[in-house]
Amino acid sequence: MKSILTAIAGDKLPAAIFNTLQALVTGTRKADNASNDLASFGQGADGVFWQTDAAGLANGTLVVIDSSIDWRDRVVSWEVVDFAAAANRIGGATDYIDWSGLSQYRAFGYSGRNGGYDAGGSAPTNGNPPVAAAGPPVSNTMVIAGSLRLYVDPSSHALCLYNGTGSTKHLLVHATASADTGAH
Repeated sequence: MKSILTAIAGDKLPAAIFNTLQALVTGTRKADNASNDLASFGQGADGVFWQTDAAGLANGTLVVIDSSIDWRDRVVSWEVVDFAAAANRIGGATDYIDWSGLSQYRAFGYSGRNGGYDAGGSAPTNGNPPVAAAGPPVSNTMVIAGSLRLYVDPSSHALCLYNGTGSTKHLLVHATASADTGAH
């Protein structure tokens, strides 16, 4: 990580710990030659890991993945592992399987300024998936694969997942959000 500052003896935070932390962690920042459209883009990123419970995520249902930050107006990258069975999940009876044979998805998307809405312009609910460009207001959804979608809840600003694939899914999700882009 590019150092934020160099700590010295006498700082309130022990210098050796702070300097070592900066040397080991991954940092994210706006490029020094970013376009004017990204002039307000913040520094840093937030990432989360999330896994379905043993029952999985049933078809036609949604779940909140993370509500610790406001996920609106961020560039989101994701990696998703689609396990064949609940037992393959981390902590399951067969979690030792080779993941290379499983369906895995990686992509980027923009979470939007408003969040995700269903076709009628309302917040998504079970049976009513988020739809891109629905509204008003304009809706943003990020397609993982087919009808498996990430979106931001328009009222809580949490990152959510909707399963409209036709079957129960057993998933591991790693999502990383850029800092607020400043576009709103």
